[in-house]
Amino acid sequence: MATTVDQFYNSAAQVSARRTSAIRDALSIASPKYFGRSKEALERIPQNLDSRTIDTLKSWAESRDKRSLVHAKAGTSQQILSSGSFYTAHDLKGVGHTGGMTTENNLVAIRAGREVEQGLPYYDISKGQGDPISGLRPVSGENIPKNLSDVQASKLRAIYGEDIPIMHNYAYGSDVVKSQLGFQQYGASGSKSGYGERIILRPETSGRTKITLGDYLSDKNPTIFLDEMSEGANSAALIGTDVDTISTIAQRSSADHLKSGSRGYTKLETMTLGVGMHDIEAMIVAPGHISVDDLSDPLKRISAMNTAHGSFLDVGRMIHQSEQRMLASKYGIDYVQDIDQFRTEMHNPAMTKKFIEMQGLSNVQMDNLPKSATPLEAYLTSIKRGIDSGSTDIVGLGGMSSGDRGFVSETIQKHLNEYGMAKNKPFSATVDQAMKTNVGKITDVRTRAESMPMFQHIKKVDEMVSAKVASNAVPEKAFESAAVAVRRAAPTRQMMTASADAAAAVASKNSIGMRLAGAAATILRKRAI
Repeated sequence: MATTVDQFYNSAAQVSARRTSAIRDALSIASPKYFGRSKEALERIPQNLDSRTIDTLKSWAESRDKRSLVHAKAGTSQQILSSGSFYTAHDLKGVGHTGGMTTENNLVAIRAGREVEQGLPYYDISKGQGDPISGLRPVSGENIPKNLSDVQASKLRAIYGEDIPIMHNYAYGSDVVKSQLGFQQYGASGSKSGYGERIILRPETSGRTKITLGDYLSDKNPTIFLDEMSEGANSAALIGTDVDTISTIAQRSSADHLKSGSRGYTKLETMTLGVGMHDIEAMIVAPGHISVDDLSDPLKRISAMNTAHGSFLDVGRMIHQSEQRMLASKYGIDYVQDIDQFRTEMHNPAMTKKFIEMQGLSNVQMDNLPKSATPLEAYLTSIKRGIDSGSTDIVGLGGMSSGDRGFVSETIQKHLNEYGMAKNKPFSATVDQAMKTNVGKITDVRTRAESMPMFQHIKKVDEMVSAKVASNAVPEKAFESAAVAVRRAAPTRQMMTASADAAAAVASKNSIGMRLAGAAATILRKRAI
C-alpha cells in the first residue's frame, strides 16, 4: 500500500498514463525492437511530402479516436470485473474475451508468431517456457472515427434538448454495429451481428498501442504507434498518400460512415500492450449480455418472476448491471447500461425529469427523490412504491404473491441505499495498483527479462565490444561470426533480422550497432552449439 499522499492517483487517466510509461520502460529491456520501425513501414512513409499531403494526413489523423474499441463476447465485462484482470489469448482462459475464430492453442501460436515479427519475444508455453513479458501481451481492438459518438448523442439530444450534457459520448448506439465497422468476427454471439459487448480503452494507452490497416493476424500490413499518427507523414503507412481519398474519409459525417458500411470503411486494428483495469474507460453492456447464472440468488429469483410474468425488461438484470457499475467505478470505469427501450442514460441526472415523464412514472416526482437522482433511481423507486402500495399494474411483476412483494421491495431498497452511497465515493489508486498486470507487476517484467540467459549474453558481449570500441578496435569480425552462425543455426526470423541490422551498423562504423552485432553473433553461436 502507498504510504505517502503523492503515491496516490486521483484519476484512472493518471494511472493509465503511468502504466504506459512503465510498460515502455520495461519493454526497452525485454523487447527493444518493438519500438523500431519495420522495413515495410519505412517504405510506406515517404521522406519528402508536399505540405498539402501532410496537412491532409494530419486532418485524417485528427478525425480518428485515440480510444481503442474492443469488441467482446457477451459476459466479458463480468469476467473482467470478477477477476480484476483483462486476459489475452496468451492467458488461455481469457481467449473468449475478444474472439473465438479458432481454437485456444491455435490462436496462441498464431499470435505468438505474428508478435515475433513485431519485435516481441517468442516463447512456447507447451515446453514449459516462461513469457518474458507475461501480462503485457497485446489486446486487439479497433480504431474508429471520433464522430461516430455523435450517433447516440444526436438521438438523445433530439429527446432531451440540444443543451443536455451527454454522459457516455462513446456509447455509439445500436445503429453502430460491427458489420458497419468492419470487424465482423470479433464479439459475435450466434447469428446476432453486433450483439457483443464493447470495451473502450483510454486514450492514455495510445503510446503503447500499435495500429495497422486491416487484420493484424492475416493482412500483415505495416504498423505504427497510435500516438504517432498525428505527425502527419506517419499515417501514410496506414492509408497511403492519395489526397482526395484521404480527404473524403476524414470529412465524412457519422451518418456517412454508417451509410458506407464495411465496404467503404477503412478497417484499422489496434494492439494495446498490457491492458489493466485502469486502462479501461468504459464497458457498454446490454441486459441481453447478462447470463442469469451470473446473477446473485436474490436477483435470480426476481429475474424468474419477470420471465414468468412476461416482462419486457428484467429488473433482476437491471439491478445486477447497476451493481457491476458500482464495482467498475472502483477502477474509474464507466459501466454503461445500454438499454434501448428506455432511450436514456440510466445514470445521468440531467435526464431524470424528462425520463419520468416519458415513462409515465406517476408515483414519483423530482422533489421526493434524492438529490441528483438518476433515471435508474427513479425507475426502481417507482417499482418499489407500486409494490408497497399493492398495485398490480407493474410491468412484469404485477402478479407477485404477497410474500414475493416484500422480498422484491426489500431487495430494491437495499440496492438504492448502496447506490446512493456509491455515487459520492472518490476515485483513488496506489502505485501498486497501477503497476499490476494479469500475473504480477510491470516492474517484474524488466527483472525477468534481465535475468534471462539471452539478455545475460547480450550484456556480456555489450561490455566486451564497448571496451573494443573505446580502444578504437573496430570489431569487423563480429558480423562475420554472426554470418557463420546463421548458416549453422536455423535461427528464428527475428535473429536473422538482427544479424542483418548488425551488418548495416558495422558497415557504417556505428558503435551501438557494433555492440548489437557482437550480441547477435554470441546468441546465434549459442543456438548453433
